[in-house]
Amino acid sequence: MRLSAVALLAVLALGLLPLGTARAEEAPRLEAAWKRFAETYRAAVARQGVIGSSLLLVHDGEVVARVTSGLADRETARPVDDDTIFHWASITKTLTGIAVLQLRDRGKLSLDDPVVKYLPELRQVHDPFGDPSEITIRHVLSHSAGFRDPTWPWGGDKDWHPFEPTRWDQVVAMFPYTEVLFPPGSRYSYSNPAVIFLGQIIERLTGDDYEVYVDKNVLKPLEMHRSFFNRAPYHLVRHRSHSYFLDASGLREGRFDFDTRGLQHRGHAGRRAHPQARRGDPRRAAAERVSGSRRPPLNPQAAPPAVTAPLETKRKAAR
Repeated sequence: MRLSAVALLAVLALGLLPLGTARAEEAPRLEAAWKRFAETYRAAVARQGVIGSSLLLVHDGEVVARVTSGLADRETARPVDDDTIFHWASITKTLTGIAVLQLRDRGKLSLDDPVVKYLPELRQVHDPFGDPSEITIRHVLSHSAGFRDPTWPWGGDKDWHPFEPTRWDQVVAMFPYTEVLFPPGSRYSYSNPAVIFLGQIIERLTGDDYEVYVDKNVLKPLEMHRSFFNRAPYHLVRHRSHSYFLDASGLREGRFDFDTRGLQHRGHAGRRAHPQARRGDPRRAAAERVSGSRRPPLNPQAAPPAVTAPLETKRKAAR
């Protein structure tokens, strides 16, 4: 779901950001502006067929405005509310980037190191443009290494198939059938396997599983206690949103839980996040989150439910 950039810029131009701290004479005008924007927002998500959605506006670490729309669960007609938890999907790639830069800051790696320094198995890929040792961490981090988009491009459309390869050795087994598609650094092209490589580097340098490292060094320092990997903790299940696909056959529900195990690094739907624990908490900030339907990729089994979610933060980043 894409909201009109023009509508959003119009809201910002009205000075909506300081809504929660506006002078008394400005408050009515800003509240009216937010009301108009909320109406535009709800109309946009309805027009796009999004089942449920939530949007928060944050200024100086405080939630200054919010709006929700639609359902978290169509079957029970449960509405989206301030406690709804959404899939993170590929926003988890942001956490992978944070982790890599943390290791850079701690002197564990350089962004210009060749990936094969940490993953010698990658030498098995076919690189018609040179040697795989010329592919750097900077390339894979910036989606400019030349690797394909999908992790598993060869089927997986049966109900009994795994969602994707769940172990690193399965990923390595694909290397002899993998080729670099363009000279590294020459262009940008979104790649899920590239981010898996980063996750494997994180695990090898730290000795932690990827999700353990992120929980200890990103989520907990930011007090993101309602963010988690894979299956929902029992005490949060009632807040979980469902996810939906819209395709030629109509609207259908996606998987509720994903066991991605070895492939968490790139951000498939084992990620859940909750942006705010209590109203007005200045330690959380949130971006737009959407739980709902969109047109899936050509092979709907090759990607998780089409959901984005908020990134809750403190004012200061994890150190």
